[in-house]
Amino acid sequence: MSVIPRLFYTFSPLTRLIISLGCAVFVSGLLPSWLRLPTPILCIWNSSAYVFLGLTWWKMLKATAEENRSYAQREYKGRLVIYTFIVFASCMSMLVIASLLNYHKHGLLTISLPLRVMLASMTIFSPCLLVHT
Repeated sequence: MSVIPRLFYTFSPLTRLIISLGCAVFVSGLLPSWLRLPTPILCIWNSSAYVFLGLTWWKMLKATAEENRSYAQREYKGRLVIYTFIVFASCMSMLVIASLLNYHKHGLLTISLPLRVMLASMTIFSPCLLVHT
């Protein structure tokens, strides 16, 4: 079995990360060009984080008792990928929220207040969900 089909068969953390990054690229292509800088970053980040979470939750729901035992018995190989992703998520959340607040202070945002609040709250909650998943 080649490497690529084996990655998608096992649905490893690396595979989920690749799929979520592909989703981020897709979303970045869909966003309009008139959006100011923090808004596209929030949209792209949130889409990739929630796709990663969805794929992880799907794998957790699909797992059997034998798979859970085998994960518990051996060291989990994907912990470095997930740890890196979570640290990046936390840093990204803080930087983008700070940028969003700065743009709001100067009145430069082009989206409505409810959308800003929704994007900011989704960005704040995504690292929390990633840590606890």
